[in-house]
Amino acid sequence: MKSVLTTCAVLAVLTFTVGCGGSSSVQGPGGKKLTLTKPMDTSIKQGDTASVKVSITREKFSDPVTIKFDTLPKGVEVGDSDNKIAASDKDRTFTLKAAADAALVDNHEATVSAEAPDGTKVTEKFKISVKAK
Repeated sequence: MKSVLTTCAVLAVLTFTVGCGGSSSVQGPGGKKLTLTKPMDTSIKQGDTASVKVSITREKFSDPVTIKFDTLPKGVEVGDSDNKIAASDKDRTFTLKAAADAALVDNHEATVSAEAPDGTKVTEKFKISVKAK
């Protein structure tokens, strides 16, 4: 019975760890630290939208943080005009829009970066698939 419980506990930890997004941290001047947790991999249909959540952790500063998406698949763009996570927030959901003729791709590697006002910047990769409408 004890080994069954131990096995279940190990599987629960592994499931939790695999399900979590990756994160990266960078140190800035004055002991500032910025951590970015990448969005979950996502799928979007041509002509549709998808939401992606970006989370950050700030240490020793409380300024707004600029979020930038790069290397998105051809025909996919960020639909939000404001690209900041407010000083009072730890995360934000962004909308990705796929054009009707967006390139069909599976597990395209895109990047998201978070940058503090002093230039401290951290980047993570995530995957986007674009499917036919």
